[in-house]
Amino acid sequence: MDVPANIPLENAPCDLCGSARSDFLFSKSGLNGVRCSNCGLVYINPRPTGEYLKNTVYGEGYFNADKGYGIEDLLGKGREEAARRSESLFKEIEMKTKPGAVLDIGCAAGFFLETASRRGWEPHGVEISDYAAKHAREKLSLDVVTGDFITLDLPREKFNLVLMMDVIEHLSSPKKGLLKANAALESGGLLVIETPNYESAPSKTLGVEWGLISPEHHLYYFTPATIKRALEETGFDIVSMAFPRWGLADLLFSAGSLRKAGLPIGDKEKKFVRNRLRGPRDAIRSIANVIDRGLLARLFGDKQGVTIRVIAKKT
Repeated sequence: MDVPANIPLENAPCDLCGSARSDFLFSKSGLNGVRCSNCGLVYINPRPTGEYLKNTVYGEGYFNADKGYGIEDLLGKGREEAARRSESLFKEIEMKTKPGAVLDIGCAAGFFLETASRRGWEPHGVEISDYAAKHAREKLSLDVVTGDFITLDLPREKFNLVLMMDVIEHLSSPKKGLLKANAALESGGLLVIETPNYESAPSKTLGVEWGLISPEHHLYYFTPATIKRALEETGFDIVSMAFPRWGLADLLFSAGSLRKAGLPIGDKEKKFVRNRLRGPRDAIRSIANVIDRGLLARLFGDKQGVTIRVIAKKT
C-alpha cells in the first residue's frame, strides 16, 4: 500500500545516537529507509507524522485485513494467535518473576492482558487506537487507556512487568519509549520486547519484499546489536535474547516471497486469497509455523530469526 502523496512528513535524526548522517537503504510505499552512518540503526526518514499515524492509520482498518493495512482480523485469527503467543510468553516470564502488576504498551484489543488476568496478574494497558482500546474496555472489561504512552501521565515504579510486543518499531522515539517504560517499572522489574529482526533470513532474502518492511507504520528496524544498545542506554540489563520464529512462512508463502519469485501479486490478489482461499492458506501457514517454531528456530534461529524477543531487567 503506497502512502498518499499529500500526507504530512517529518525529518528525524537517528533516535539511538542523535546523528543526522545516514545512508540510503531502500524505498517502499513512497518512503525511504536509511541506516545511521554512526551506529547502524535503520529507520524511515522522512516519515509520516505522529498525528497522521494516530488519526489516519491506527483505526479500524489497521486491525482488519480487508479494510486497511493488511493486519489480520482483530477478532478472528489475530485473537487465536495472540492467545497462543501470550500463554507461551507468560509461562516463560513466570519462571523469572511472580505475577504482579503488568502494563501492556500497545495492547491492541487486550488479548495479552486477558491471558495475564486469567493467570493472576493485575492487568493494565495503553493503546493508541481508540477502536482497539474500546474493545478491550467494553468487551473484556480491562483497564486500558487510549493515548500515546510516551506523553501519557503514567504511575512511576508501579509495575513489575512491562510488555512492548510488536510496538517499539512503531514509536516516534523508541529511546523515549524505553525511558518511559523504565520509569514505570519498579526496581528489578522486567521489560519484554518483541520486534522484527532486520538481520533475519527473510529480511536478507526478500529485501524490500519482506512483509515486515512496512514504512507506512513501521518506523524503525532493529537488529540484535541496535536493540541491545538501546536497552543498555536506557537503564536495562538484558536477561535473555531469543528468536522465536525463523520465518518459514515469510520465505515461502507470503505475498512478498511470491513477488520476489516474479509473480504479479498485488492488493487485488491478496484480497482474493484472503476471501476465497482463507482456509487452505491458514492451514498451510499453521503447518509451516509448527515446523518453524519446533525445528527451524532451534536449529537456525540464532540471530537470524524473523523476530527478536528480549527480556530485560531494570537496573
